[in-house]
Amino acid sequence: MSLGYVGHALGAPPPRGERLPDPKSKIGVYSLIMTAMEQSEKGDVTAALSTVDKAAALDPQVAQIEFLKGTLLGRIGRYDQAAAALQRTLALDPQHTAARFKLALAWLRIGDTDRASEALREVLRQQPREFRAWHNLAAIAYSRHDLDEAERLEQKALALSPEYAEAWNTLGAIALIRKRNDAAITALTNATRFGARNAQAFANLALAFRAAGQTDRAGEASKRACALDPRFCAAREQP
Repeated sequence: MSLGYVGHALGAPPPRGERLPDPKSKIGVYSLIMTAMEQSEKGDVTAALSTVDKAAALDPQVAQIEFLKGTLLGRIGRYDQAAAALQRTLALDPQHTAARFKLALAWLRIGDTDRASEALREVLRQQPREFRAWHNLAAIAYSRHDLDEAERLEQKALALSPEYAEAWNTLGAIALIRKRNDAAITALTNATRFGARNAQAFANLALAFRAAGQTDRAGEASKRACALDPRFCAAREQP
């Protein structure tokens, strides 16, 4: 599996009738990929990227090299370069769903919501139960102020993953905007229960409690948001 004969580890299967490469010829590439992954797990993204480049020099036709490069570049905020690497991944392996999903996230960071939406919908054609794709489509709808569509899409995400905190947070934010305080409190309580370190959800819950006149509980939620993320200490965030 690690050498790419099953799954996406070292690229797509060869066309029908072509022979697979000798596994021994891939050992060097495999070793470098594993080293890069270890460096990444230790937080040394610069070293990991250097190792990935060495692997690419050995074999530029390996999808997993480009996928790992795109993932690493995304981690350090170089989203344009991440998107380019992930597009190369898909050129080598069009069925690499994880690469398509990460590409959509890179385009979201860049601000290209049209291409992000297209990529997410292709992810869902390949894997209809990918609840994170439904959630990110909902986030795009929310950013476009299409609250009905955002709510519909988040409900799809929750049908697949009922404890998905991010989806509950979005539903709570929508309820807040619509001044449905009870629904907001219910959704955001779920968001904080399933995502105990989600500072934004606690900040939104504080807003919901405050709107409902529950000032003590609002203060408790605000304190929790502040403890999790200092950005929520000074100002009251909008949902």
